[in-house]
This record gives sequence, C-alpha cells and structure tokens, in this order.
Amino acid sequence: MVIKRSGRREAFNPDKLLGKLRIACNKRPVTEKQLREFAYGFEDVVQVPEIPSDEIGKRTLQFLRGLDDVAYIRFLSVYRDFDSVDRFIEEIKQLDASEIESLEAKLSSR
Repeated sequence: MVIKRSGRREAFNPDKLLGKLRIACNKRPVTEKQLREFAYGFEDVVQVPEIPSDEIGKRTLQFLRGLDDVAYIRFLSVYRDFDSVDRFIEEIKQLDASEIESLEAKLSSR
C-alpha cells in the first residue's frame, strides 16, 4: 500500500510508476527493460506492507540519478514541483558539483 501525502492509501501500481519513468526517460539512452525491472521489482525490493509516496519518489530519484542525468532532472522537476528556471539551474549545478567531487575522490585514491 502507498500512503499518499493526503494520508489516503492506495495499492501500489507498478504501471503508474513505469509511466512516470517513461516520461522522464523519453528519448534518452535508457532501455524499456531497465525501467520495467525497476518498476515491477520495486515491491520485491522494498518488502514493506506500506510505504509513503515520498519514499517511492526518493528511491526513483536514486535509480534515475545512476541511470541518466537528464531523466533524473526531468523527474526531479515534477517531484519537487520546480516553479522557475532558477531552480532547474540550481539543481543542475548541484549535480555537476557532486560529479566533480566523485571524480576527484576517484583520482585521489589512485
């Protein structure tokens, strides 16, 4: 069961999640198989009787961040309800900063 922000509960629907993933990944180098595996495997991975919709969003963002930056930003823009271009730019800068930190860490470990 998914606990919505309003407190309402509804059955988890992997097709609903898959639809949102498809929108975020439209025209990106992501396969349908990758999206289906995540959406249809979500309940098996989480293994809890109830989960807040917010947690589904966070886990989906983690999945997309590792898959494709553009899809991640697209999903994030809807999930966080961006209301301006400035919010987009801020999020992209944070994405770039984390990638730079990750690269620096890899280089310093050599």
